[in-house]
Amino acid sequence: MTSHHGDMVQATVLADIALVLVVGVVLLRAARFVRQPAVVGEILAGIALGPSLLGLLPGDLTDRIFPVEARPFLSAISQIGLLLFMFVLGWELDPRHLRGSKRAVAAVSAGSIIVPFALGIAAARRRSTNSMRRSPASRWISGSSRSTWASRCR
Repeated sequence: MTSHHGDMVQATVLADIALVLVVGVVLLRAARFVRQPAVVGEILAGIALGPSLLGLLPGDLTDRIFPVEARPFLSAISQIGLLLFMFVLGWELDPRHLRGSKRAVAAVSAGSIIVPFALGIAAARRRSTNSMRRSPASRWISGSSRSTWASRCR
């Protein structure tokens, strides 16, 4: 990678971060204006800048705005942002607010694990060969790997 090319990638990454932040703030304020939670605006920003909406427009805007060379850097920065978000969320969480809803918290937590796992086992059973259907261990391994894989898909 030449120095000029590296500088262009850095500039693109910084411009992309600025674009994401600006669109996020604008749609966050729009969501608040219509009395929706801020997260609705943030989700709409992600949809607007992602392939779901931006990718539908002519001119291959997704690749022009977020070039392939910049995506690994954007991915790394987004992972750091997610890590910081989760840290702050955990830091500010007051367990006393959860005491009244222990059953709901437990049900959501269990469901977020059981449902993808059961769907993974069902998919593994449907796609497996006859020899795999006989072995509970192979269903377990295949189902857990499929459910884990499915939860990582974006």
